[in-house]
Amino acid sequence: MLLRCALVLLLCASPVRAADLPPSTDHRLATILGLAQEIAATDGRSEQPYRVRIYAIPDAIEECAGSVASCPDVRLFVSVSSGDLGETPSLYVLPPRKGWTFLHWEPPQTQRDGAPVTIFRVRTALPEANIDAAARAGWKPETFRIMVGTSGGSWNVIASGGTRVPQH
Repeated sequence: MLLRCALVLLLCASPVRAADLPPSTDHRLATILGLAQEIAATDGRSEQPYRVRIYAIPDAIEECAGSVASCPDVRLFVSVSSGDLGETPSLYVLPPRKGWTFLHWEPPQTQRDGAPVTIFRVRTALPEANIDAAARAGWKPETFRIMVGTSGGSWNVIASGGTRVPQH
């Protein structure tokens, strides 16, 4: 019995060769995955017709240097899927801004062709630190209304600086 325990301990203490795991050389993908912040997602209890995940992803790890223009751009990525096996989700990317805040989901709607769409609103935002008070005071947020489905989407600015933008 003692010999058997000693043999087990000896086998457990044997060095195990680990395989090397080099870092990826895809720096763009590393930036996206490393900096992605999920700001909203539908869940199983949602009335939305699709599984939607919304990510704010900065273009770089940088700080602002006083002016709004010095802050890194942040892109809004929207992934949409019906949840079917084998499906490739649709991906939408909004024009870059300095930051994004999710506001709310709207009730789902149906397009003229009968396809459902998920609708939500987001607002542009500024980083908390390193922006001059005058630059911050002069900056005006925009509110976007976004409609997405698995085969297409659209967006429009519905308010800028607290003022509603006329819709055509």
